[in-house]
This record gives sequence, structure tokens and C-alpha cells, in this order.
Amino acid sequence: AANIIRELKGMCQGVHIMAIGWEKKVPAVLDAAGL
Repeated sequence: AANIIRELKGMCQGVHIMAIGWEKKVPAVLDAAGL
């Protein structure tokens, strides 16, 4: 997920992450994406 976010970062104004049941993983994904 972090790779996709990094690739799209320059093409859009934001991302929406639906982490149903994986909410505890969101901070790690955002850190890995550089957000």
C-alpha cells in the first residue's frame, strides 16, 4: 500500500485508506509512504 501511495502522491491531492480490521497498521503504512 505504501508503494502505491508514494507513486500516486504527485498525481492526486490525497488518499483514502480503508483499513477495515487493520486500523492498527495505518500509522506504519503512512510512515512507509512518507506521510
